[in-house]
Amino acid sequence: FFFGQAHTMEQHKQVITMVSVGVFVIVIGFSAGLAINSGGASLYSRPPVINGKSTKITVAPNVGAQLSRPTSRSPHVVSPQFAGTMQTLQHGQFASEAQTRTPIAAPTLNVLIGLGIAAFAACAIVYRQAQRTLGEVSPLLSVSSNSSIALATMSGESDIIPATIIGAGRVGQALAAMNPAGTDAVLKRGQTVASNGLPLGPIYVCTRNDDLGPIIESTPADRRKDLVFFQNGMLDPLLEKYGLQLSPSNPNASTQCLVYFAVAKLGDKPMDGVTDLNPEGLTAAFGRHAESLARRLKSADLSCKLPDEPHFKGMMLEKLVWISSLMLAGAKNGGVPIGDVIVGFRADVTDLISELLASCRLANPALPLDDTATVTARLLAYARSVAHFPT
Repeated sequence: FFFGQAHTMEQHKQVITMVSVGVFVIVIGFSAGLAINSGGASLYSRPPVINGKSTKITVAPNVGAQLSRPTSRSPHVVSPQFAGTMQTLQHGQFASEAQTRTPIAAPTLNVLIGLGIAAFAACAIVYRQAQRTLGEVSPLLSVSSNSSIALATMSGESDIIPATIIGAGRVGQALAAMNPAGTDAVLKRGQTVASNGLPLGPIYVCTRNDDLGPIIESTPADRRKDLVFFQNGMLDPLLEKYGLQLSPSNPNASTQCLVYFAVAKLGDKPMDGVTDLNPEGLTAAFGRHAESLARRLKSADLSCKLPDEPHFKGMMLEKLVWISSLMLAGAKNGGVPIGDVIVGFRADVTDLISELLASCRLANPALPLDDTATVTARLLAYARSVAHFPT
């Protein structure tokens, strides 16, 4: 309950302090209870008082059933059979049955010990959950030869949140390399989030667009909101189909990244999408895991903007216009590299950009799109930065 009410790091630390004190008090109380009950005298009621004097009665545990009364040498020794009912005579007075010492039943003591252990275990579990909430315990992956994943724990905080990465291609491997702790789960073809992924954290989807439907369907319903899509294009129709549309009002909204950084080949260091017109970079992300993704990219010296929803949608349309116009112009002219497209077939590219932007404005009049000349210059500048890429 307390962790549900704590929303800041400082509040969580205060809750950890409270839980720690609670655990300490439980341990002390439980230990004291055991100590008090461990003495022989504490297991019995007080001895009888006769004529103002305390009378000590000793129970002989090994006395046979044939002894029905105290011996002459030990006037206060009685057999267990008569310990609770026999009256003892001393100084002419009788000790009543209520004043005799009665052992506490063993089951009662066992119940008390069991409750104490249960309380201690509960506090230990709460304390461990408190540590997890603050990120002081993070999952450490151990991947076996068959790629099954086992979770262990390790202490320490990190700005990089462990993630499940679907796709072991150029982008997927590059994202995993940005986590030096190695706590990501990189899934290959045939593996699923349910069977091989982490139980928490973002799920980076780094696959082809035509794989997205099966990936979403194989992801548990309660984990789909953690999906982070890195694909080019306008994914809105697909996201709406599964209730994952990018909207602050949607409790199941996913996350999308507009990738402008490039990875030439598997294992290469990513090249940031900075240009002479946009030295701050062009990559952007929006959604519940956008901030943690930006921190991961920043750790690899890659930029990542965090715009609001309208500006992100406008940037998404620009990225769609870029890939559509450059790829189409390249395919029309023999599949030449991007650099050759913007040099030898520039008119084709600019005409396509102009037409596509006009359509975007008509379909989305409320989005903050820049004028055609500004957008064209920005997209051509990015094309120059990846001139060696194929179309």
